[in-house]
Amino acid sequence: MSYSDEPVLVRPARRPLGRWLAIGGVLLLLASVAYIPWQNHRLHDLAHDAERGERGGTVHSIDIAGTEHRLSLGWVRGPVFAVGCTPPPPEGSTLIVKGRFGTDTLPWNTEQNAFGPGQSIVSPREHYKLKLTLLDASGATLWSGTRWAYGVVDDHHH
Repeated sequence: MSYSDEPVLVRPARRPLGRWLAIGGVLLLLASVAYIPWQNHRLHDLAHDAERGERGGTVHSIDIAGTEHRLSLGWVRGPVFAVGCTPPPPEGSTLIVKGRFGTDTLPWNTEQNAFGPGQSIVSPREHYKLKLTLLDASGATLWSGTRWAYGVVDDHHH
């Protein structure tokens, strides 16, 4: 065997960037596909455990001018959205509701003891993330927040 004093140039190893990008893309695709049933299951569980009001919708506590009020996100006359409020809000108040069904402005209805009914048709079985804004008679914001209106769940967990 003979050895040489001449240096042997070794080409630096190329990092397989394309391969890592492809693996990352596949993992991202799999995660996004798995997210949909996981999120539906999570919302279903939250809907099952949510406190319900007289209209079948979820109940949330909010603070309006230092007083605790309870909003009941529910329905009247089937798929027509309405929001109950106990105790009643200041006279002339309106509630702006934004969701994936659009935007609805609900005036206070003393007969229904609720804001609404609205113009949008919403399914009582679906879950909606809502942006709610309560305005007084002059149009000033009394309260604003995001809440979930969980749909009615009719199956039973044992």
